[in-house]
Amino acid sequence: MHRWQVILGIYFIVAYCQKQPAEQFLTTKNSAIVRGIAYLQSLQQKDGAIVSTESPSDSRIGQTAYALAGLLAYPKVADPRIIEKAQQFLRSNMLPTGLWRYQPFLPPDLDDTTAALAALPTDSQGEALRIKVIRTVLGFQKSDGGIPTWLTTQSELEILGLKNFPAAEIHPEVMAYFFSVFTLKERNLFREERERALRYLLGKQKQGRWQTTWYRSDLYATSRVCDFILQFIESCTECRKALESARAYVIRRQRADGSWGKDAPSFLDTAFALQILKNSGGGQNLLRARQFLLAGQLIEGAWPAEPFFFLDISQRSRPEQHFIGNKLYSTAIVLLALRD
Repeated sequence: MHRWQVILGIYFIVAYCQKQPAEQFLTTKNSAIVRGIAYLQSLQQKDGAIVSTESPSDSRIGQTAYALAGLLAYPKVADPRIIEKAQQFLRSNMLPTGLWRYQPFLPPDLDDTTAALAALPTDSQGEALRIKVIRTVLGFQKSDGGIPTWLTTQSELEILGLKNFPAAEIHPEVMAYFFSVFTLKERNLFREERERALRYLLGKQKQGRWQTTWYRSDLYATSRVCDFILQFIESCTECRKALESARAYVIRRQRADGSWGKDAPSFLDTAFALQILKNSGGGQNLLRARQFLLAGQLIEGAWPAEPFFFLDISQRSRPEQHFIGNKLYSTAIVLLALRD
């Protein structure tokens, strides 16, 4: 046997061995996605809402919208009838102003409104409705580019009986979420408003991250802002620097098992970190994160419930804080992170 034949044989053996784990990983990932989608679809109620039985008191708008985000990420897998019914539920619960509430006794808020907006159809039929929502929200934008989390007026607060309500608070993670879900046409229509928001958000980055107010982890806020500023990456040098700084912040905090988490490995933190690295480059860090997420899927197709966001605004100042979290949120968020 000639030397070149030996070398060629070794090459094909190495290539085959490398191909097997890759194919196995892809098979595992595809199976996990199908099972995760099936779990979310199993939660749909008669009125079209998709809600977890773990926390029935939580926002039906927010849960349905998050579940829809997971389903819409995989249109070839999800059932279009379930998607349409859930979207109809959201439309039927929209206020005349074009906004949504977290709960009936609270004023409209940017977070639930954005979640619902992201889940609305982007076709020609849904376009007019989406633009109506965006115009209403942008009516609350301040001169510095910020948008308050609570989309309300003083008179509305008085009607609801909410005294000393922090309606003027601006939370970067919430407004970044809103601007990140615009379609290409919507980006062109509201260019000036987006650029004002970009300047506001770039000024809020500290040591590579954006601080969260409503959510458990700064990785959530950093992920949301990175999703938005990525839209400007080709023309904005400051945006490229911000993304690189965020990437470095995230990579430094990855655990040996491929996960992220402040006190313990967290599927939510890992999903948010994975989303950041997908947008800014991550190499082997991405593979290890995906493997950690896939290994954590439950038999029923869901991912474990974890604390996600504050149950009540007053709890942000209390020593003992209570969060909402359920398998619906975890599953939807992980599915989005696993999307190529």
